[in-house]
Amino acid sequence: MRGPGSLHNSEIFQSIVDVIGVPGAEKLCKELGGATIYVPAAIGAHHPISVAIGAELAAKIADHFHRTKLAIPKGLSRRERVLEFRRTTDMTVQQIALACDYTEAGVYKILAEERGGQLDLFNTRIK
Repeated sequence: MRGPGSLHNSEIFQSIVDVIGVPGAEKLCKELGGATIYVPAAIGAHHPISVAIGAELAAKIADHFHRTKLAIPKGLSRRERVLEFRRTTDMTVQQIALACDYTEAGVYKILAEERGGQLDLFNTRIK
């Protein structure tokens, strides 16, 4: 299993970020992650990359990765997103639950499993 933040440590992900930025790269990975897609010199409106991230960002991908097969990394799972938020933000358990489509109890459970024990139920700040 990948650790928290592993998507952001991926070489391919970083290459994509360098071209279209973090939000675009995360959206591309969320929509097409796990697929290997041929990148033509010009990406049309109906190409999966254009559909996923829009024509402007798709054009940047084509300019940089044209005529190659791009192995798009999978995005973070919901569980990994919980751990990523824990590691990189000061979000409350409630905020993380809403952002990751979990219940607060589900977030507490994930965090407790990660720490190998139980969390204080009254500690709503993660850091």
